Amino acid sequence: MKKCNMSKGFRAFLIVCLVLVLTPVLLYFPYKYLKKYVSSTIKYFSGTHAKFEGRYDSGFNKTLSENIDKYTEAEELGDGRKYTCVNKYYGRDSKYVYAYVMCNTFGKGRDAGGYGVPVRFEYDKDTLEIKSHMWPKDGSLHDSSLREMFPYSVYIRYVKTSYDGEGINELDRQCQEKYVSKGGVLE
Repeated sequence: MKKCNMSKGFRAFLIVCLVLVLTPVLLYFPYKYLKKYVSSTIKYFSGTHAKFEGRYDSGFNKTLSENIDKYTEAEELGDGRKYTCVNKYYGRDSKYVYAYVMCNTFGKGRDAGGYGVPVRFEYDKDTLEIKSHMWPKDGSLHDSSLREMFPYSVYIRYVKTSYDGEGINELDRQCQEKYVSKGGVLE
């Protein structure tokens, strides 16, 4: 076989042409992949959540927290049981206050029961009275309804609360203390 004799200039020309052709191809396909998959992932985690109504204030508001407890304890669930409720306050914007609410009945048998759920409350800005509430749907609609109700930073706080056994246990302990302080007897 004969060896091909190319001049150094021609060899450099071929390398430059190869680089000019391959560079856009090598850059285009990863970009196309990232644009298709990464942006949809980012959108899923950030763009599908509710937006705050006005400025968000994560600072604790004792009056609003107490009003949440009063409202949830007065709320009739249609089962005739009296609930004792506490909440983990997440903050508020100009229209809604966000909290994780735990309510228990501390009865026996059929009278025993309770629930823990994240809730979005609508409140009066002047009096800080709770006007209405909304809690997430059950089952397969649970996560999507949470995203519709809660802005991303509140949603993340709820996820941390729901997976933190210590946080749930603390709310349960507070609920028991409140029940006993009102004259209830734990059995």
